[in-house]
Amino acid sequence: MWLRFIVILEILGTIMKQVALKMALKLTLMMTLILVVLPRNYQETTKTTAEIIKEIMRENPVVSAAHIAVKVGISVNGVQYHIKKMKASGEIERIGSDRGGYWKVND
Repeated sequence: MWLRFIVILEILGTIMKQVALKMALKLTLMMTLILVVLPRNYQETTKTTAEIIKEIMRENPVVSAAHIAVKVGISVNGVQYHIKKMKASGEIERIGSDRGGYWKVND
């Protein structure tokens, strides 16, 4: 009798572990959705990517392309593409070196 009871407890323990793992996976997926996808979707849709990048540069002139990419929700190469276009059109300019300089946004 005790052996059956112990086996049943072990089976229940295994089932509980599997349920806990599934719940942890769902929670992880939900947190990823909240941290990665939602910020991109909640940006004002009337602003272009270039406008959002310029806004970030105004707030923090020493910001890196990698940081901008995370905030905007695009790749670093995408940010570099927009920066190249804006520099060519005179909308922004880099003052100083790549590491020690800052961004100047020309309105």
